[in-house]
Amino acid sequence: MPSSLIRDRMAGSLYGMIVGDALAMPVHWYYSPNKLRNDYGQITEMVAPKPHHPESMVQGMSYSGSIDIMHDKSRFYQGHTVETQKQLSKAEIEARRDDHGNFVGAVAEERVHYHQSLRKGQNTAN
Repeated sequence: MPSSLIRDRMAGSLYGMIVGDALAMPVHWYYSPNKLRNDYGQITEMVAPKPHHPESMVQGMSYSGSIDIMHDKSRFYQGHTVETQKQLSKAEIEARRDDHGNFVGAVAEERVHYHQSLRKGQNTAN
C-alpha cells in the first residue's frame, strides 16, 4: 500500500475522531435517553453544552494531586466526604444521589456539566 494512502487514512481517522467527539461533546456521560432528549432534543448539528448536566458526578469527586490537570475546572471538584453527608437529612442525601445510587453531593438541577466551558464545535480530544 502506498505511503500516501496510509497517511490519508490516518488523517481521515483522526479527523473523524475529532469531529465525532465535537458532535458528541455536549451529551457525554448521559446514560438516560429521556434526560438526553429533555435537555437537547434531537441533535442534528454542533451544539454548545448546557451549564448543568443531570447525570454529572463532578461535584461528588475530589482531586488532590500535585499536578494542575484540572485547570479552570478544579473549583467543581469539591469532593463530598462522609462528614458532608452527616450534615444532611436522609431526604437531602437521597436527593443528591445519581440514578445509580451514588452520592454526588448536588441535586440534578445543580450538577455542573463537565464541558460547560467548551463552545459549540469544540472537542475534548485536544
